[in-house]
Amino acid sequence: MDFKKLDPRYLMYGSLSVLDNRIAALQSEEFKDLTMKQHFLLVSIGTFDDNPTLSDVSDLIGCSYQNVKRMAEQLQDKGYLTIRKDEEDRRKLRLVPEEKLMDMTQDKQEVTQQFMDRMYRDISEDDLMTALSVILKMTENISRE
Repeated sequence: MDFKKLDPRYLMYGSLSVLDNRIAALQSEEFKDLTMKQHFLLVSIGTFDDNPTLSDVSDLIGCSYQNVKRMAEQLQDKGYLTIRKDEEDRRKLRLVPEEKLMDMTQDKQEVTQQFMDRMYRDISEDDLMTALSVILKMTENISRE
């Protein structure tokens, strides 16, 4: 196939889809009871200093409040987190990590690092930052509509 004949925008679009599918397949092998989105939600919780609210996580991962709530409820059913009302503002729901999440994080740390090393092998920091900039801009463009 001669990729030079393809509009690079379509090639990028298709490549992102292929990459998403391959990552999801690898992820499901390693984290059998989690979807890729659920795993990303759990990872994102760890980026906050305190237990985040559903809105905090929704804003961070670019997903609707309703979708984050549904995923959080599924993760609560699986024992990874607890959804609790905020003590100061009872309208807010906080996501509190449970022991199962802490254990999974420790158990899978080496596998996760190996996966990241494999995926980003031979990609310079500059190339990574350029790709990230493009993806964030694409996300911003889609979010505006």
